[in-house]
Amino acid sequence: MKKVGDILSDSHLREEPFKLPGGYVGELENRVSEQIGSKATGGSAWSVAKPAVLLAFMFVLIFGIGYATLSLTDTLNKGVSHQETAELPSTFELDDDTSDDIIEYLAQTLTLEDISSYAAEDTANQDN
Repeated sequence: MKKVGDILSDSHLREEPFKLPGGYVGELENRVSEQIGSKATGGSAWSVAKPAVLLAFMFVLIFGIGYATLSLTDTLNKGVSHQETAELPSTFELDDDTSDDIIEYLAQTLTLEDISSYAAEDTANQDN
């Protein structure tokens, strides 16, 4: 088996296996600058304005779809009047049977600590 020193001293392994054609680097710079120059001067006014026009068109399209949906479902003409909301009662009257059921349910589920903490919160809210 060859030693590392023998491999490094072999002149065949020190040769460059790949070579560039003559003048490649100089030609490459010229070709790249030509391609960049042709693309920069090839733009027209439409290519600049096209994204803005498409964006405006999409806004109009989305607004139109929303308006059409509201029109077809007759949502535009429906509205909740303030009279309808004012007619709702703020409190409800319970009959004796219902209030007894509520009291029995609360007695079974609430503890004395729950009731005292609720009373403390209610007193604190009334003070504010």
